[in-house]
Amino acid sequence: MLAVVGFICIQIWKQDKGTIPPRIVRQRSVAFSTCYVFLAGGAVNIYEYYLPVWFQAIQGVSALESGIHILVLTLGTVLFSFAAGFGVSRTGYYTPFMIIGAACLVAGSALTTTFRTTSPTGQWIGYQIPLAAGAGLGIQQAHTAAQTVLAAEDVPTGAVVLIFAQIIGGTIWLSVAQNVLTSQLLQGLVGLVPDLDASAILAMGATGLRAAVGKEYLAAVEKAYNMALTKVFFCSVALAAGAFVASLGMEWRSIKKRVGLERAVTEVADAR
Repeated sequence: MLAVVGFICIQIWKQDKGTIPPRIVRQRSVAFSTCYVFLAGGAVNIYEYYLPVWFQAIQGVSALESGIHILVLTLGTVLFSFAAGFGVSRTGYYTPFMIIGAACLVAGSALTTTFRTTSPTGQWIGYQIPLAAGAGLGIQQAHTAAQTVLAAEDVPTGAVVLIFAQIIGGTIWLSVAQNVLTSQLLQGLVGLVPDLDASAILAMGATGLRAAVGKEYLAAVEKAYNMALTKVFFCSVALAAGAFVASLGMEWRSIKKRVGLERAVTEVADAR
């Protein structure tokens, strides 16, 4: 984290001579797009990592089966991404898809906080659909925004800024989520099953839960795990809400105008 802060300070000091000129990040759509991918990317990463953990801990499935259970999220993200790309190509505007995507991510995240140990199949499948919409509709459009509002020579740098923000956001928020899970799970285990060694259960992980816990304690341990994981999902609600606010700050610029301008410049250059 200190390295990131130091890098930012150097860029501010170097200005246009730096690796990432501050004027690029100060551009309104780039600034809000950076915030968007930092927050929304973090929310999606949390589900990609902790939703399989929920399946393993609560339903007792294997790591492979938990991966199959989140196919709705992974494949849905791809489908919604294609749909957003088609929609942007037809309308020219990416901002509506970022707003709708963030709203879907908020809704899906909020729904997952209602998970219980007895949640039926239809519930955990259905709740993945708005999550997939949130991931597929909005995040890629942030990159489209940078390509639209920046000068041609600044587009590669703008793309790097967004990719960096998305990666560092995923890393930071996964770390935060892990701390939330650890603290909440320890607290829940101590409260619900004080006779068990909470630290030992935590060390076993979700996959070894049933082998380490007796049947008489299993229901209580599952409840503690569910409570802890839903607290993690609350983190995603907050991140998605922040991404929604960021989407409202985006400029309403059309990619068709950018394409038309580039075509006109090319025609003038060819005429010469």
